[in-house]
Amino acid sequence: MGGVNMADTRPAPHRRLLGAAAGPRGLLLAIGIGVALRLIAIAVIDAETVNLHEFGTIGHNIVDGHGFSYHAVGPDGTIQTDGARGDATLLTGPRLPSAFLPPAYTAVVAGAIASVGGHVATVHLLQLLNLAVAVGATVLMHRLGRLLGGSVAGTAAAWGFALYPPLIYAATQVSAVNLYLPLEMAVILALLEAARRTGLRATVVAVTVAAVTLGVLCLFRSEAIILAPVAAVFLVLARRRYRRGRAALAGALVLCLALVLPAAWIVRNNLVLDRPVLTITTSGGFNLWIGNHDGATGSQKRYATPAATEQAIARLPVTDGYEVDLDGLYRSEALRSILGDPLGTAVRDLGKLAMMLGADVHDSRATHPLYLGSWAVLLVLGIGGLVTARRRGPVRWLLLGQLAVALAVPTVFFALARHRLGVEFVLLLYAGAFLARFAARGPAAAAPTAVPAPASPGRDEPAAR
Repeated sequence: MGGVNMADTRPAPHRRLLGAAAGPRGLLLAIGIGVALRLIAIAVIDAETVNLHEFGTIGHNIVDGHGFSYHAVGPDGTIQTDGARGDATLLTGPRLPSAFLPPAYTAVVAGAIASVGGHVATVHLLQLLNLAVAVGATVLMHRLGRLLGGSVAGTAAAWGFALYPPLIYAATQVSAVNLYLPLEMAVILALLEAARRTGLRATVVAVTVAAVTLGVLCLFRSEAIILAPVAAVFLVLARRRYRRGRAALAGALVLCLALVLPAAWIVRNNLVLDRPVLTITTSGGFNLWIGNHDGATGSQKRYATPAATEQAIARLPVTDGYEVDLDGLYRSEALRSILGDPLGTAVRDLGKLAMMLGADVHDSRATHPLYLGSWAVLLVLGIGGLVTARRRGPVRWLLLGQLAVALAVPTVFFALARHRLGVEFVLLLYAGAFLARFAARGPAAAAPTAVPAPASPGRDEPAAR
């Protein structure tokens, strides 16, 4: 052996650890610990205090035979809204048809109410669903992380999803974010699969899967409909870059199929609301107003309603089109504020962006030391990954696009802590890639003394020029 120390050929301890972490055992351990932490959080948080929000109001109305409705007409002819904790049984009088929320998660909550009845049991059932979905989301993070930075990066991203405090807390709550966040990951993976397919049949199948997943996402999160044209443009550009062929067909197909489910719900809205409706929900104007009107803080947690607006709302006629009229009033107020004071709007938008990148000072949960500390660590590691990432092309395009949309929507509408989860899961992926590269540094294992063979470029490394 020419005096070579055989002990020098063994992998360094940290490299052996990384190799083990990158395998199936590392992912399974991350899933197990993630589930355990979420179970502990569920046990600690009193289910009685968990709010069903508007999902519960509409869900109770569905179960009670009132249909998809949110507002009720009181004995005096005035409009009633949801009761405590989203319990529509506290309302009286006839219900008005609604499209206040996207239908998918509302139907999930209605199913939970119908299955178990009481508030605490309903919350626990939905929390168990959150646990199951979190397992799937951890696997999706692992898959995305592998595409971004290799097997170790994938496992690191899975661990990040399992351990990140805001994601653990989210699993204890009745919120659509628990379902639409994994759907956003699934859309990204499905689009990447559609971009790499070559044969006509394989391309059509992959594009159809991506489109249907995106359509389902739109029924959980109405603003996701803007991703349909984005997905079409992505497929055209990605397939042309890699000479996959049929780029225009793939783009047109994903755009058309992704809009089928949202379009069906929009048709329903037009039929029951007695007004022309072009959106999935009738709360877009209200959401715009929350972050854009006189007295708005930019946060959903604290905003003032001017007396003139309250008086205008009180004068609205009580009809099946009440929600459409109400949303139009809010939209008009918001646009008046935006167009009448562009500088003030820009300052307010910067404030919303600052709250998304820092902390919403109007939300006590967002200023908790654990929340702020974990966000600060993630921000540093995620930016490190963004700066040092080697991967270019479709994976990076989609993740940066997700990052841009996740920041743009709150900046236009309003800041809310759970909206940042769309930013955080992307940063978790880049943080995983950064940690994997950092941990893999160090002196390479010694090799036997020999003339080295000429190096050839790897799959992800360009040849020297």
